[in-house]
Amino acid sequence: MCLSKYIQIHKNRIPVCVAELLQPEDLLEIYHKHPNVARVIKETLVRAIQNQTDDLNDDLENPLRYSQSFVEAVHDALDRAKTRHPSQLARLSRKLFGPTTCRLRTPVLREPQMKLFVEGALHAVFTWRPPSWAVPQEEEIAALEALLCQPGESDTQLPATDDGVYFYPEIDSQISALGYRWYFSATAIAIHFLQQPPQKQIQNVRHIILEEDCWSVNNPEQQSQGLIELCNEHPNLAITQRIGLMRNIFPNGFISIFDYHAEVFSGENYLEAILMWMEEAKSLFEQGMPRGSFQLIIDVTTEEAAWGWEIMRIAAKLQDGMKDWCRAWDSSP
Repeated sequence: MCLSKYIQIHKNRIPVCVAELLQPEDLLEIYHKHPNVARVIKETLVRAIQNQTDDLNDDLENPLRYSQSFVEAVHDALDRAKTRHPSQLARLSRKLFGPTTCRLRTPVLREPQMKLFVEGALHAVFTWRPPSWAVPQEEEIAALEALLCQPGESDTQLPATDDGVYFYPEIDSQISALGYRWYFSATAIAIHFLQQPPQKQIQNVRHIILEEDCWSVNNPEQQSQGLIELCNEHPNLAITQRIGLMRNIFPNGFISIFDYHAEVFSGENYLEAILMWMEEAKSLFEQGMPRGSFQLIIDVTTEEAAWGWEIMRIAAKLQDGMKDWCRAWDSSP
């Protein structure tokens, strides 16, 4: 989970440094191809380029920065820059690799940031694009982990763990995650299993229930996309994915959508997270999922989940009320 996050953080920094390789028509095509995040990409990328800051990673007002659409839009920008001038891409992005501080500072405090990957890691970072539902091999993970920058003995100004071990602040989510067990989702495991030979037995399967009963990695709300091909190949197959409001969306130590260790969540937090699950489920049919082949069930039977669901309903009503008020005053929220 953390490795995927570090790679995406690094990829989000590259377009800012190679912006001169992107032409206006490139950006217009990216906005058109990724309409869900077009406004976010446009605003944050322009601001990041102007200020040379890490807005694509640190814009806390942008809950979509972890969405699949946002990731694909960044990949699209990188591919266009590479196609236009591959050697220039390598030269301009070289400043982001190595053991020193990154040229892009934090947006608000303008603090320096440490680089995440060693020199020469551009190709590995650029080309590693497994789908969110993939279960990578141990060898693949080990090869990428070997490219991470490691704090040295001279890095005495870096923060340290309780045991006195120095670490880079950009990878502090790894420190937070160490106290928890993380798993691949039931969806990812099912896709991995069903792709293994022999596959004849699936011909007789009519219904699969995916019980997501633990915290999982790599944006689990997006992983049902990996079921589209399977359902098209087997039109008689129906898949039900069951998630829990507390056990999947808001586990203790939750760091998938928000970048901090959170014990308390607001109605806004609930809305942001649950909407991502619902939007991803809705988009499945736009991406080719056969109608009637997939359904998402959100379990709110526990006391905590029911309470959270009520908070979310209140927050949604307040938001609707604010929109009505803004329309009455001929403005927008």
